[in-house]
Amino acid sequence: MPEPKRKHSFTQLRCPRRGAAFLRHSPPQSGESGFTILEALVALIIASIMLIGISPLVVISASARVQARRIDLATQAGRSYIDGLRSNSIPPPSTVRDLSQADLEAEEGPPTSLPSDPGACLDKNLNSIECTGTEKPFLVIQAMRNGPDPVDNDGDAKNDPISEGYCVAIRVYRGDAFDGGASPTQTQVFKNSLTNSKDYPVVVMRAEILTQASFNSYKNRFPGDSGSPCGPPA
Repeated sequence: MPEPKRKHSFTQLRCPRRGAAFLRHSPPQSGESGFTILEALVALIIASIMLIGISPLVVISASARVQARRIDLATQAGRSYIDGLRSNSIPPPSTVRDLSQADLEAEEGPPTSLPSDPGACLDKNLNSIECTGTEKPFLVIQAMRNGPDPVDNDGDAKNDPISEGYCVAIRVYRGDAFDGGASPTQTQVFKNSLTNSKDYPVVVMRAEILTQASFNSYKNRFPGDSGSPCGPPA
């Protein structure tokens, strides 16, 4: 006789399906859970503390790079100005001082306004611009020399070359030190700070300008053993 068919209850038929559904929708294990809001906040606080701790180093590093770049440009501007004096493309400075003394700052203070000497104001490309023009200078050169007073014999509004040569001292200031009618107040380079203060010159230089190459002219510039008439190096 054929075996009678077994009757399956409705509950028995649903059990396998219920087990499969249970497996599909089982809750995640604890090791697979993501970050909670509290953990994310703690991580954010730790990262913020670390950023606050290193931010002064980033600021100092950026300030040092900017100041180093400014010193490099000011040095180039000072050397170009001196080369212009030696080639007579720039007339001698109108300010005459005794540069043989050690403390030049005691006699000649910082400029109170933009100078009027040609080549004293430069733009960001170190090109000479008019100090009284509408364009603001990027660097400003305060120049002074020793020797006779400036003379304009030919009436061309330019000082005549000094035949025996002379010494020149320059200070290169930031152009924004003269914004709004202000002016710098210091005469010596402030080497122990990264504040990039506008009150201090960026570089200070001295040089010998020889307009004649004769031996007697050079000898007259250095009488005896008194040292250089340009005084001590800046």
